[in-house]
Amino acid sequence: MTTYLMNALPNSLFPTEGCTMTVTGISEKEAVVLLTEPDWYIDFDDNITPRVFTGVSAVGHASTAKVLSRIFNIRVNAHHAFSLVESVVIPHSRVQVTPVAGDVVVAALFTSTVRLEEGVQYTEQELLALPIRWIVVDFDGDCNGNP
Repeated sequence: MTTYLMNALPNSLFPTEGCTMTVTGISEKEAVVLLTEPDWYIDFDDNITPRVFTGVSAVGHASTAKVLSRIFNIRVNAHHAFSLVESVVIPHSRVQVTPVAGDVVVAALFTSTVRLEEGVQYTEQELLALPIRWIVVDFDGDCNGNP
């Protein structure tokens, strides 16, 4: 099973005959848990082991990956009295996702109520203020169109 992180759902993901795709809305916190590990724990030296990104990034632009990394780190650090310096790093990667049964896609869908201007460089603060709809997509059956 592979867990992917995406910021869009391309047409190529939609099911072929024999494949079932189930889409479920999740919280930002649930997305962080699905895509990072280990769970927090305190070791014998009272050190906290930070969460790290363990999914496969299919986020194609460096700026989007940076914003998602920031969101993940804000969520991770929000539960602790001190901040771990950017422990979650999401790489940008323009990979073709071809799901097989058991694969999961976590998608961060930026859902601005206004159309963003083309070519404008938005600040990190402006991007962090955009609403994001988090969804998880599960695949079952033959998702590669094999006979």
